[in-house]
This record gives sequence, C-alpha cells and structure tokens, in this order.
Amino acid sequence: MRAWIIGLGALVLAGCGSSPVPEIFLVGDFEIHLDSERLIIQTPDGQQVFASPDEGPWLTLGQAKTEVAYGSGSFTFDSSQTKACESVVVTPTKWGDGSVSMDAQFDDCNATVRLRFTKAGDHRLHLVATAGSDWNRIGLRGRSAASERFVGFGAQYDGVDMKGRELPIWCQEQGHGRGAEPVTSVLSAGIGNPAGEWHTSYTCVPWTMTNTGRGLALENTERAVFDMQEDDVFEAEVWHNNLSAQFIAGSDPATLVQRYTEGFGRMSALPEWTQQGTIIRAHGGSEEVLAKVAQARDAGLPLAAVWVEDWCGLRETALGSRMWWNWSVDRSRYPDWEDLVAQLDADGVAVLAYANPYLTDASEHPGADRHLF
Repeated sequence: MRAWIIGLGALVLAGCGSSPVPEIFLVGDFEIHLDSERLIIQTPDGQQVFASPDEGPWLTLGQAKTEVAYGSGSFTFDSSQTKACESVVVTPTKWGDGSVSMDAQFDDCNATVRLRFTKAGDHRLHLVATAGSDWNRIGLRGRSAASERFVGFGAQYDGVDMKGRELPIWCQEQGHGRGAEPVTSVLSAGIGNPAGEWHTSYTCVPWTMTNTGRGLALENTERAVFDMQEDDVFEAEVWHNNLSAQFIAGSDPATLVQRYTEGFGRMSALPEWTQQGTIIRAHGGSEEVLAKVAQARDAGLPLAAVWVEDWCGLRETALGSRMWWNWSVDRSRYPDWEDLVAQLDADGVAVLAYANPYLTDASEHPGADRHLF
C-alpha cells in the first residue's frame, strides 16, 4: 500500500521497497524531487532542468591549490586538487516562505554544504550552495545525453556547440595566435600565455542552454569550469566555496533567452545617434583626428562618431604597440582633449574612447599625471 501525505508544502510518497522514496517540494514553477542521494528538478508537466547522473554524486566539493600567472591581460592557471568529496547524503531541514533548505553531508570529508532553493522568477529556480571557507571548489553534476547540445557561454570563437569539451569561464585578452604557427609557440612562452587558447575570450558568460529546453546560469564572478566531455554527464564547477545558480525552463531557444535575460539583464537599445551615420576610427593626436573627420566630411560620408582608441597613449611591448593601461589622457598626444571633444560634439560627432579592466605600470609614461598601477 502507498499513501500520499501532503503537508508543509511537501508531497511525500510513502511505500514499501528498498529504493529511497523521494520527497517532492514545490518551489515556484518547479518540483524538486529529492531522496537522500538523488535530485530531480522539473516542471509540473515533467520537463526536467536537472537530474542526478546515473552514477556518482550530483554535488561535489573539494580543495585545490592554484598558481596564477598574469601578463598583459592574459592569465594561466595551474591547479592541482588536494581533496575531493563525493559521498554525499542530503537531508531537507526547513521548508517555508516558498523555499526549501537542505543539508548535504559529505561522509568522506566530514563536510557540510547548506543548500537553499527559492523562486527566482517565472520559470527560473535559484539555488545557493554554501560550504565552509576552507573549501574552494564546489560543483553540480547532472545527467546529459550524447545528443544534447550546449550553446551560449558568451563570445566563443571556436565553435557553437560545446558538447565534448571542457570550457573554463574567465574573461581576459582573447590572445594572439591561438594555435596559428609560428606566433603561438613564440608567444605562449610569455607570462600569462599571450598567445591565448581556444577558449580565451573577451566576453565569457557562465550561462548555457541546450536543445532539451533547459538553461543553467551561474551568478558567480569567480572562475568556473563547465565540463561537457562525457556523453551522459555534465558538470559546472565554481572555484569558490559558494555556488549561486539559476535553472531555467523553456520550450525553445527564444523562450530560454527571454527568461534568462529577464533575470540577468537585457541590452538597452542603442542610442538614436548611433544610427545616423558611420563610426570611424581615428588616432595619432588631435590634428590627425580632425584631419580624418574632415576627410570623411569632404567625401560626403555622414558621421555619427569617431573612436579615439589612443586617447590614453601608446607604449611599445613585445607584442607590438599597446595602449597605456593607466586610463588618463595622454597630454603629449591630446593636450587639448577637452576642447577636441567639445569641438566635435558641436559638429554633431560623438567621441568614443577605449578602456579595459587592466592596469600597467605607468612610471615610464611621460607626462602621466597619475599612476593607478
């Protein structure tokens, strides 16, 4: 005999047999099916956004030592795991306010991870998994299939479908060479590997959706690794002791993108002036910029803006000329920068500049009025 027991927002299926009986928790638009070792997250009509793999844990925890090398906007990571925890048993501890909290106990490591599921929005489920501060790797392992296709991850230059690959998420310089010889072999010896690798990207995003109608988005800003090398398993690991993620359900790619951007932000429409002419690049100092604008005007070219990349100055490196990543006006090139911008603006031409999140030692930058390094 079996009986459905309904109480405190959880549905419990009780019966006989050796297999653990799952509890079903309703959170937002999702059902969370949980027994001590297995987890399934699905919509009420049965569409799964996450399911434990057939073998192994669905939650992992670990410790690792990492050496990071940095050079000119490029990074390399040399990581070795010192401890891995995989023997996990989960127990619901609290239900209420439209959320459910659970404790995951790792018997092989004597460690506990606190999990909390809450509604993030329509068709979006939020998970936060937190371990003690002495842990620095935490991940989700889910069931997959050989036919599942993983797309997204921001701007990736080496393919669309990432099934069969391990993809780190860490934004940096895209790299010079990226496999092309002989430049790659020469530059890869530089600090941080300026040659780059197949996955290095200016714009990487820890978000993926698949052809099965599900999406997974990490909210973490720490380095993450998506592992889709196996046919039947995928893994998303964060290099931290806290993992924050959203599971998203949708019937098609457009719906998944709509629901993802609803929670994580949508690009604003471009300003109207950007559509009223060409945006040209000009550099080399104020006189060169004005000459380039005059040349465009003489040719009858409508101008919306001029992009002045070298407003902060140029420096010579082993990789050629690069901007001074000190983010102050180079007065030797643009002594009248404010007047230049005002003059072009009065002429209906906007001025665009360039910046990135890196710094360089500007002690040898002639005329620099500040040093952010």
